[in-house]
Amino acid sequence: DWSSDVCSSDLHPGVVQVLASDLAGDRPFLVLELVRGRTLRQCLQDGPLPWTEALQIGAATADVLAAAHAHGVLHRDIKPDNVMREPDGAVRVLDFGIARAVQDDAPITRTGEIVGTPEYMAPEQLLDRPEAVDARTDVHALGALVYELLTGHSPFRGANLFQSLKLVEALVPPKPSQRQPAVPAIVDAAVQRALEKQPGDRFASAAAFAEALRAALPAPQPPDRSASPWPLLLAALLLL
Repeated sequence: DWSSDVCSSDLHPGVVQVLASDLAGDRPFLVLELVRGRTLRQCLQDGPLPWTEALQIGAATADVLAAAHAHGVLHRDIKPDNVMREPDGAVRVLDFGIARAVQDDAPITRTGEIVGTPEYMAPEQLLDRPEAVDARTDVHALGALVYELLTGHSPFRGANLFQSLKLVEALVPPKPSQRQPAVPAIVDAAVQRALEKQPGDRFASAAAFAEALRAALPAPQPPDRSASPWPLLLAALLLL
């Protein structure tokens, strides 16, 4: 049962655990771990995040997806509502409810019903091409999520469902820096690559996307040891 494997605590600490499953009459249900914190959707109510923070969240989410992909499972519904930040800043990925095994070639739609959230879906997912859906499909969704964290805008949100479908299929969104000038060019390039229309033009894996996001972060600055403590000590002595 891959669904229980993907939600087990030994997969990745960022995956919300399934504690139990049962039936209520003829309706199946899951008992999930309680996660405290805020969804990224709630975080975005305050506006876009600082670009370094957005990249850290994106890279941490990519780590969780990479672990799921390594177990042969695609999430298929990455969006701000399905990622949470705990009070200590840890990232948790929720709702593997429409996840499927990589080897499963079942159709992505059911009798015309779209399974997923259109503005975060990759073109091959919307076009119901199960043979083309793989880890790079989740990379596209994560690219849309990072774009929204950086800018406060979903790159493919339309006025209605059909407009969103058309935007996902055809629109090349403006660079994040065109909305938020503080975003560096290296970040623009990483996000644009994740959002490419053709899977082969994207990052080959979530791990590769995480690496690109972390590479764009500023290097940690070593502490300044050149400043002498003597002026402060002298000032303290004069106040005695």
